[in-house]
Amino acid sequence: MRGLLCLGGPLLLAVATPAAAQSGQLPPPPPPVVSQSEPGYGPLRDLHQALTIKQANFNRMRQDHIAKCDRIPPSDTARIEWCRGNVRTLGRERSAYDLALREYNAKQAFYQGRTLYKRKNYDGAIAKYEQARSMLPAGSQFEGNIEDELDLARAAKSLAANNGEAARGFLQRIIDRGVICTGWLTEQFQTLSREFDAWIRRNREKVNKGLNHQYGRPGTCAIRG
Repeated sequence: MRGLLCLGGPLLLAVATPAAAQSGQLPPPPPPVVSQSEPGYGPLRDLHQALTIKQANFNRMRQDHIAKCDRIPPSDTARIEWCRGNVRTLGRERSAYDLALREYNAKQAFYQGRTLYKRKNYDGAIAKYEQARSMLPAGSQFEGNIEDELDLARAAKSLAANNGEAARGFLQRIIDRGVICTGWLTEQFQTLSREFDAWIRRNREKVNKGLNHQYGRPGTCAIRG
């Protein structure tokens, strides 16, 4: 334990400011970036509330620690040991908050991707999904499969550009992974599959050359696992 302070009287021990206690208060989490009418607002709101509580609890613990542990007579061994243990506790709490904040920020990007997809901004959706994937801590997960979300946006972008062959390939990759038969992804997948069927009807010449021969039935829902 570092920091013996001689203050013109008894030797006093400073236990308040090894790394975990002296590195400052935790910052508040940013508010949800999507509105109440957009995908993911509910989950992001709940995560934000949990992080806000965690942040307030840590900052209160830190202030209590500083008040109790800043200057301790060397004879007060019980308080010294408590303070040393509390430094470790503060370090664990800070690390847990940092990890939860990383997950929250990744999910912010993920749900921004869904919002942009709904707005037919497919390039924006792809960029946000890729950002979300790069930010998510190990051991955490999104709602659904991020690779499916990416391929859905890529398929929609391809179909909007009248490239049915590329759209078919991305939709087939989702089918090959096994589409979950509930939720937002499946609804969007089935909608896009119907749009792909309409594209086939409009482009029968391309279809007759074999475009759809390798494509699983659009709208088919397979059970993953």
